[in-house]
Amino acid sequence: MLTKLCLLLAIFIHSAHGQSKQIYALEDLEVLANEKSFSEFFIHAKDVVPSKRSSKWKSLVSTMSSSYLNRLMVVEITPMEFETTQQISKWASLKEDEFFIEKYSKVAVRYFDQCFKLRGKLCGPIVNKFVKTNTINKKLGVELANLMYINGIQKDLYPLIRPMAQDTLGEFYCGKMPTSQIILDEIYRSSGEIAKIHSDCLKTLKPLIVTSLTKANSPLARYTSYTILEKSSTLSPLQKSVYLTGQLISSFTLDSSQTLQAFNELKKLSESAAQRERVMNQLKEMVPLPGKVFKLRTKSSYAIISGLLRYMPEYLDFYATTCIDHLSGKKSTIGGNPATECHEFFELSKLMKIIPESKRASYDKIMKL
Repeated sequence: MLTKLCLLLAIFIHSAHGQSKQIYALEDLEVLANEKSFSEFFIHAKDVVPSKRSSKWKSLVSTMSSSYLNRLMVVEITPMEFETTQQISKWASLKEDEFFIEKYSKVAVRYFDQCFKLRGKLCGPIVNKFVKTNTINKKLGVELANLMYINGIQKDLYPLIRPMAQDTLGEFYCGKMPTSQIILDEIYRSSGEIAKIHSDCLKTLKPLIVTSLTKANSPLARYTSYTILEKSSTLSPLQKSVYLTGQLISSFTLDSSQTLQAFNELKKLSESAAQRERVMNQLKEMVPLPGKVFKLRTKSSYAIISGLLRYMPEYLDFYATTCIDHLSGKKSTIGGNPATECHEFFELSKLMKIIPESKRASYDKIMKL
C-alpha cells in the first residue's frame, strides 16, 4: 500500500513539474517578439536547443536584445532589468555582437550613473562587484572609472583604465579628464608604469605633463614629470630652467646630480636678465610659491638661500612682498597666502640679510597689530 502511494506521489510531482516548465518553440518566440514581451522572451529563448538555433532564432534574439536596451536608455532601470542585461550579455550569440556590446555598455553606465545620483558613494561597491563578475571591454572600463572618479571615488581606478592606456585606441581617451588624471596619478605613484603605456596614449598626455611640471602641488609629481619629459627630449630650455629653480627652492631634488644641475642653472640665470625674468614670471604663477627651503635650517638650505641672494635676489624680494601683501589684506588668493613659509622666511631674515630692512619692518609692524 505504501509503495503504491509513493509511486502515485512521484507521478504527481513529475506531472506538476512538467506543467510548471513549459517549453516554447521558435513560433512562440516570434509571437513574444511581435508583442515586445521582453521578460517572457528572454526566459524562454533558450528553450530552443542549440542544434535548432537557426539564423531566424539568432535574428530574433538580436532584435529583441537591441529593442530591450533601447527601452532601458529612456526609462529608469530597475536592478532586475539590469540583471537581465547582464545575463543575456553572456549569451554566445551576443558576446561578439558589436552593436549589442556598444548599447549594453551605455546601459551599464546609465544604470550606475542613476545609482550614484540616488545612493552616492554606496554605489562604489556595486560597480566593483559588476566589474569582477562581468567581462568589461576597454571603453566601458574607462567610462566606469570616470563615473566613479567624478562621484568622489578616486582610488584604485587605474586597473579599469590600464587596458585602454596600453592600446593604440588610448589616443582618443587618454588626454581627456578625468581619464588623464587617473593615468597621471598612477604614473606618479608607480614610476615603472610609464614604460607600459602605449606611445599614442602618452602623446596625448604630454601637454598635461608639461603643465604639471610647474602647476602640480607635489614636488614629487613635478620630479616625475621632468623625468618623463627629459627622456623624451621634449623640454624647452625655459621649462628646464623653471623646473630646476623651483625644485631647488622647494628643497626637493632627489639626486645629487640634479642638485648640481639646479645650482648651475641658477648661475646661468644671473648671466641673462631676459631669461631670469621669464623664469621669474612662471615661478610667480605657482601656488603655493616654492619656498620650503626657507623653513629649513641646514647647511644645504643655507647654501641654496645664499645662491638665491647672489644669483636671483628678486625671488626673495617677491616672496617677502607676497607675504606682506597677504598679511596686510592688500591682496588675497583663493586657498590663502601662497607664500606658505611666510613666517619662517621672516625668521630666517633675522639670521641672514636676504631682504631690505624696510621689508622686515613692514612685517614686524603687521604682526604687532
